[in-house]
Amino acid sequence: MERDRKGLMAPDMIVFFSSALFFMVMWFLPLLFVDIGLSGVQIGILLSVYMFVSLFSSFPIGVINDRFSIREVIFAGLILSSLFMFGFSVLKGFWFFMLYYAMGGLGHNMVNTSLRSLIYKLSRRRSEDMNLGVFQFFMSFGASIGYIVGGFLIFILDFDLTLIIGSLLIFILSFLSFLVPKVDIRKFSFWEYKHSLLKKSVFLLLFPVFLFGTHWGAEQTSYSLFLRNFLGLDIFYSGLYMGFSLMAMAIGGIYAGKHINKTRYPKKLFLLGILMSGVFSILMANPNLYLSFLSRFLHEIGDGLMMVSYYIILADIFDKKIIAGESSIAYMALVLGAIVGAPIYGHIGFVYGYHFPFIISGFVSLFSLMIIMARQKLIKF
Repeated sequence: MERDRKGLMAPDMIVFFSSALFFMVMWFLPLLFVDIGLSGVQIGILLSVYMFVSLFSSFPIGVINDRFSIREVIFAGLILSSLFMFGFSVLKGFWFFMLYYAMGGLGHNMVNTSLRSLIYKLSRRRSEDMNLGVFQFFMSFGASIGYIVGGFLIFILDFDLTLIIGSLLIFILSFLSFLVPKVDIRKFSFWEYKHSLLKKSVFLLLFPVFLFGTHWGAEQTSYSLFLRNFLGLDIFYSGLYMGFSLMAMAIGGIYAGKHINKTRYPKKLFLLGILMSGVFSILMANPNLYLSFLSRFLHEIGDGLMMVSYYIILADIFDKKIIAGESSIAYMALVLGAIVGAPIYGHIGFVYGYHFPFIISGFVSLFSLMIIMARQKLIKF
């Protein structure tokens, strides 16, 4: 098995540490919002702002990666992510939070979109599957460490000090972006994107992916509150629950990369991933802590399988010379799903209980799988 990892050490370090530091606080923030009196709808709106900025910035970031730069975009994204965390520690209030989430959504998207684009552009086709699997592994494993460390720091220190520590460390990390290798860029017409993006098979794939992405909205608004209000966990144990379960996504991602690298067939794991994600999202809404954790662990494996398979499917569909812009549009389907899901599931959780968003979003994921299965002859994997 060929593994072309040349030039990817610095990007691997950036994706690991940026994920760890960003998620050290990201999914604990709804606890802060509830404690200062924000409603479920307000929490959903804040997270929708974060995701709206991610949505509308994805294509421009991809085009910049294709036409101009990747290294500088990563640096700017890390600086914005640092400001995102610092802001929450100094000025509080709904309107301030909207500004911070706009910065965080843009910054985090600049980093992740650019790193993904870099992997597409640096990898030879035979090693692309494995490199995307490694990318997902470091992103998920970094986030899992962030949850554990974040829960511990917030528990022994406080939210504000943890935010300041995270902000400072991301600022230091930003200078590692200057070690990211440069890639060849070319001038092209924006109409070159049209050929790939208007394919019928692409549209047929993006709609069920959008539906699948709505479960991200449930997680953004309700995950930490589900752990506290439904399972009765404090911040420290919530961090352990989220962190150790997310390691399964890292496992799923690296397995998908290895398996598809050998078989050249991403469809099977793509469908299996959606199935596992949906079924075990429903089953994690169990008052028994151990059964809930086991279900969450298996859900995360499904997410890892689906995400890496999706990245690889995009690599097969799109022109590699302009894949940064094209793949960013395809990634927008997931983000748009999260945007739609966040206020809906935020309200459902606030009114009816924070386990219901996971049950409902799980069924929506299974519905997306049914659509793909019904249209699989028209969708070219």
